[in-house]
Amino acid sequence: KLVDSNRQEVPRGEVGEIAYRGTSVIKEYFKLPDATKAAFDEEGWFYSGDMGMFDEDGNLRMVGRSKEMYITNGENIYPAEIEDAIMRFPGVMLCACVAVPHKISGEVGRAYIVPIPGNEINVEELKEFLKEYLASYKIPREFIFREMLPMTMLGKIEKKLLRQEVEEEIKAGKISD
Repeated sequence: KLVDSNRQEVPRGEVGEIAYRGTSVIKEYFKLPDATKAAFDEEGWFYSGDMGMFDEDGNLRMVGRSKEMYITNGENIYPAEIEDAIMRFPGVMLCACVAVPHKISGEVGRAYIVPIPGNEINVEELKEFLKEYLASYKIPREFIFREMLPMTMLGKIEKKLLRQEVEEEIKAGKISD
């Protein structure tokens, strides 16, 4: 099932937190009673922290993690949706999107992009392309190009380090929150 922040089911087509229960679902976190209490309800539903929506055919589509969501002008934005759209653009090898504080909008997106070697990406063409896949308020305000992004030992982008970079820029006065 999909639920809102009050753990009430949301209608089809709306984004909610994915909750599930069953015989193959763990019953508790080992020696972590507070985490167990936060993640499970009395009926045995496990609240995953993953956000999703059911499409018109009843298929569940994951849109991101609740912890990564940010809010721009009152709209919830999930970086995974933005990253999926950017990865469709020709010449993109890797990308990650994080939130950056903004005085008027609250938070806005910053996309870190690694082009395929030998490719140069035109930001205006990318923005125009993204309009096919994203609402205008979801298109990142900033695009930063890198030769590589920080990766974990398992080959996943280490977004925590990108968020730390944003925090350091705030401390240095490069970004005013």
